[in-house]
Amino acid sequence: MGTRSLVRDIGRGLALATLCHGFADEREAVDQLRRLHLFSDQPRATVTSVAHLLHESYGGERWVDPLLPDLLGERLVYGEIERGGGELLDLTLGPANADG
Repeated sequence: MGTRSLVRDIGRGLALATLCHGFADEREAVDQLRRLHLFSDQPRATVTSVAHLLHESYGGERWVDPLLPDLLGERLVYGEIERGGGELLDLTLGPANADG
């Protein structure tokens, strides 16, 4: 993953944090980011670095807070889904075709 795509893909990580109402700690952040296809095969050091970048930029009550106000978070999530991040909804709400 080159620098250009890594920078672009950090937005997908923040969108996931927003949908998950933030991440409580570093471990949760790394585990959640790893669930994203674009980070699943990256070295742990890369995913941990992204988690720390999100923490430093969006840390607050939680280790990584969701993007606020809600309107900004919604816009970010919508943009990421439009760029092919449909997995975001599956990861946070469950697969669309799941029973129940």
